[in-house]
Amino acid sequence: MKDSIKGILEALKGVKEGIRLKDIKAEFNKEWKRVKGSFANFDIKNKKVVNFISVIAASAVIFCVYGYKANEIEKINSLTRLTVLNNGERYFYSGDYEKSINEYEKLFHKDGNPLWYCKIAEVYSVQGNLEKSKEYIELAKKELVNFEKSSAKYHGFEDIHKEILNYIVFNEYINKDYDMALKDGEAYIEIYKDNKHLIKTMIALYKSTENMDKAKDMLINYPVDNNSSYDKAEFARMLMLIDKWDEGFNELKEAWYIDKDEYKVYDVIAQISAYNRDDMVKRVSKLIEENNNEVAYKVWMAKIYSISADTAEESIELLDEIKANDIGSIQVNFMKANIHKDEKDMEGNESVIKTIIDDNQEDYRVLHTAAWYYFNKGQYEVALDYCSKSIEKNKNYPDNYGFLMPEILKALNNPKEGEPYFRTAIYMEPYNYNILLNIANFYWDTEKNSEKSLEYFGQAACIKPEDIEIKYSMAMINISINNFDKAIEILKQCIKEDESVPKYHRTLGTLYMVVGNTKEGIKETRAAYESDKNDVLNLNNAGCYYINFTDDIERGVYNLQKAYEGLNDTYDEYTKTTVKENYDKASKLLEQYLTEEEGESLKVPQLVLFY
Repeated sequence: MKDSIKGILEALKGVKEGIRLKDIKAEFNKEWKRVKGSFANFDIKNKKVVNFISVIAASAVIFCVYGYKANEIEKINSLTRLTVLNNGERYFYSGDYEKSINEYEKLFHKDGNPLWYCKIAEVYSVQGNLEKSKEYIELAKKELVNFEKSSAKYHGFEDIHKEILNYIVFNEYINKDYDMALKDGEAYIEIYKDNKHLIKTMIALYKSTENMDKAKDMLINYPVDNNSSYDKAEFARMLMLIDKWDEGFNELKEAWYIDKDEYKVYDVIAQISAYNRDDMVKRVSKLIEENNNEVAYKVWMAKIYSISADTAEESIELLDEIKANDIGSIQVNFMKANIHKDEKDMEGNESVIKTIIDDNQEDYRVLHTAAWYYFNKGQYEVALDYCSKSIEKNKNYPDNYGFLMPEILKALNNPKEGEPYFRTAIYMEPYNYNILLNIANFYWDTEKNSEKSLEYFGQAACIKPEDIEIKYSMAMINISINNFDKAIEILKQCIKEDESVPKYHRTLGTLYMVVGNTKEGIKETRAAYESDKNDVLNLNNAGCYYINFTDDIERGVYNLQKAYEGLNDTYDEYTKTTVKENYDKASKLLEQYLTEEEGESLKVPQLVLFY
């Protein structure tokens, strides 16, 4: 009974000007005595009936005394939906887009909140129907005026108003309507200069339209909450995005000291490491060298090492070295559990995990990490359950959407269902190129959708233009769809930005050979070989070059032999098979060459070049 009444009271807390919660409670207590006395002559033993009467009485007092109308209550409900999943969102994430749209329409007709039109625009955008998406964006703008007039007095209005404004700009941005997004975004940011979600969207928008200075200004003036570990960690991530590494690491360290179990701190380390591990190891190693007593840096390094089985023991050693310090508990224990997940003491390991979960059942972060733990063990249904619970506890945690849930769905052979989760992840962190790259690779590797993959690689390249590897990936996709001219253009740009990388030369050399430009092909193949004479793929291509374009068959065979000898378990089966077949064919050719009769012609075999 108390919970039911409390729910009504809290929903109305601060909603109407001049009404205080204690006034409502006092009025309720007075009315409850009257109602209770009216039922004094009745023998009511059913608790459910008593509860029902209690709620009715409370409602009567509140709504009659203070004169609330049905549509006002709907507006109150609308303003409390920011943190709880609704049916429209549930249908959206299950891929039932038609039902999702219907639910959002129902919600709009209940409370007139244009946020629901923004959500419908999002659904149509995910479906690829940009015309309908734009239609609902315009409807949201139209209804925004009425909503501002009718709802500004309600508690929570500012938060939802900020979200509506950002949703409009984000939908325009993601639909590539950049001019309109810039126009609306710059107008809306003047209304709330502290609108963090809109600031993040504007940073991505400015980068996508090559307004780099504006993007930096927007970030530098970001209203970071210095008491929030999560907020400081996210700010650190954004600083690193614009190559302010020292400031970024300093913010991240401060975030860690505020809350040593804040997952966002570890997310920053893990995401950057997943994409460029060597660079992150180098940077954190330097921090440790400069200040060997700083345990935060060693915890971060332990996290980096824990991601790969090859360095897992080094992670354990680091954690043992600093275990006497206060380094948190939940993250460290999960780190150890993931490292030891396949070892003999599985029962003890499971016990540790279950204890952490049981002690933190309401913590979305623990549920999230439990999902990763079971995912890594191959228990995908269990992982799905924990990830779903994590989202229910907090629908605003981006890693559930950008990485975890799509991986689980892919493992369960439902990769297509990951698309709406990806969209939500971008909405939450549009500046996060790791999310964009994960989506790009999803469309390339899993969905075999080159067009969508290029779209997201392109977005990532806008966010992080100095990252040449993103451009190289785009070149490889263009090669796969026979768009050779575009691939050549991109590869030449890669070499211009960094001519020391052998694979850029090798890929361009092979591509030139394919299109018949032998002269340039030979030049780039030789450049690749000179850059790294021990690389298996370079040795293979150099061998093919000598056999096909010179009389030095012996040198060609020598290079192919060295390529063959350099193979190990890190190479895939295609590479191993191709190198071996090339070497076998070349060896037979050399044998024929050495034993041929004078005047006898040799047939050069077809050898395979690597991109």
